[in-house]
Amino acid sequence: MLKGKHEAVLVLRRPQLAALKRDLDQRFVDRMVHEFSTKPPGREVMPPSQLQSVVTDAVERAKGYGFQREWDIYRYVRFQVKRGPSFEERTDMNWAAAILADTQLSSTEKMDKLAYRFAVGAP
Repeated sequence: MLKGKHEAVLVLRRPQLAALKRDLDQRFVDRMVHEFSTKPPGREVMPPSQLQSVVTDAVERAKGYGFQREWDIYRYVRFQVKRGPSFEERTDMNWAAAILADTQLSSTEKMDKLAYRFAVGAP
């Protein structure tokens, strides 16, 4: 540090932070849409506009379940694309809704439990 010199400080205000977060969120959505359009996780290929809508909605749903880590959100969105939007609201998936609603579990634990149940043949 130089004596007698002032260091520059970057100050971001709430509106600037919110705009930055929106931009980062949109880039994350765009990356997933690109990936899922080139390598669909399910058997069906969705039109880009539908895929964009499903991914955007799934990201918001993941956040509603308390997900904050990008990897866990990605895994959740992948299930939404593969299993169908709002899959956890179907009556045959009530077990998935229970896992996602469990506030004692971290988002990683929730996704690990979902992945395990799907891997062993849950509907």
